[in-house]
Amino acid sequence: MISNFGDSIYSITVSWYLINYTNNPFWLGVLNAAAFAPTLFSFVFGHWIDNKSQRKILVYLEVGQSIATLMITLLLVMKIDQPFLICLFVFFASLFGMNTYIVQDAFIPKLVNKNELEEAQMYMSLGYKTSDLLFNAISGFLISILNISIIMLTSFFSFIFSAFLFKKIDVLEEDHHFANDSNSKNNIFEGFRIILSSRILLALTLGATISNILFSGFNIYIIMIAKNLESPILLGLMNAGLAIGSILGSTIVTRVLLSEKSLYQKLAIGTILYGFVLFISFIFTESYSIIILLTISGIPLGITHTVINPIIQSHVPERDLGKVFSSKYTIEVGVMPLASLLFGGIAKILPTNIFFIIFGLTYIFIGILYTYFIREDQSIKL
Repeated sequence: MISNFGDSIYSITVSWYLINYTNNPFWLGVLNAAAFAPTLFSFVFGHWIDNKSQRKILVYLEVGQSIATLMITLLLVMKIDQPFLICLFVFFASLFGMNTYIVQDAFIPKLVNKNELEEAQMYMSLGYKTSDLLFNAISGFLISILNISIIMLTSFFSFIFSAFLFKKIDVLEEDHHFANDSNSKNNIFEGFRIILSSRILLALTLGATISNILFSGFNIYIIMIAKNLESPILLGLMNAGLAIGSILGSTIVTRVLLSEKSLYQKLAIGTILYGFVLFISFIFTESYSIIILLTISGIPLGITHTVINPIIQSHVPERDLGKVFSSKYTIEVGVMPLASLLFGGIAKILPTNIFFIIFGLTYIFIGILYTYFIREDQSIKL
């Protein structure tokens, strides 16, 4: 939660700074490309994540992210208005931050029983989204009243504090615990092979890849909506609305209303409903009413965020989780740098409402893809 606070603060602050300093959505594309580019190399670290102390790795990653964030802060304090340099340090911050999520996903099965994976993911999602809710909502307000450098310093200290919290995790780990596995496990491409050999993993990866291409545009268009309405507060409220919806979706809806549904059924339902709400959102892209629609859309999105990782954690042996998650993220998030540059270039000519129509219909298609390709498997029904 604390680490995600740091991510939220610096990403919104830097985005708002760049769009106002350059007045060009192209730099938003460059910024998002820099933020997602490190995922292209995630698969390289998969075997290392599986064989080293994941608690220690989390500490190192948070410290690394704090240093990169501090460098961005120094650029702002020294008034070095170089968008390229800012994007460069965002790249390094993301290099550490992206791998934090991968390590956490691989670490959780060591901390809970198999039948608790979905509940554990619910709490993780709750932590992420509560952080988004609390701090995305106020970040736009803070930008309007505080110096950006001061806001960035809070991000720096949050990463230091989260490193301290990760260090306090009490779990017995041994480095090289899986070092005696077969030679194939030492291959950095092993995660890709596992994904390609599994119908379930391949469908999840393909669906996430398609959706992330359009999420690259979504990250740009919601900033443009706030810019057109001249309100940094709106930017924070839109992200906070998504967080509120995601909290409801990952808790009450997933665990109560859909308690009798399998993980696969929840995934398909959440994906299709999210696409439908995005589709009808095109009517509201030029008014503050978009906050309501994005809040509603967060509910089915929260459902999908809660069930995907438990499906993977139950399907993949613990010794391979780092390799699979890192390879999966390399594929599905690795497309986002180019997609971000693409949408940064076409944001001036592709209307916001048309983008939301395309995004919504695509997500409905992904839900149908999950329904068709992923068959019910009672052994993974938690």
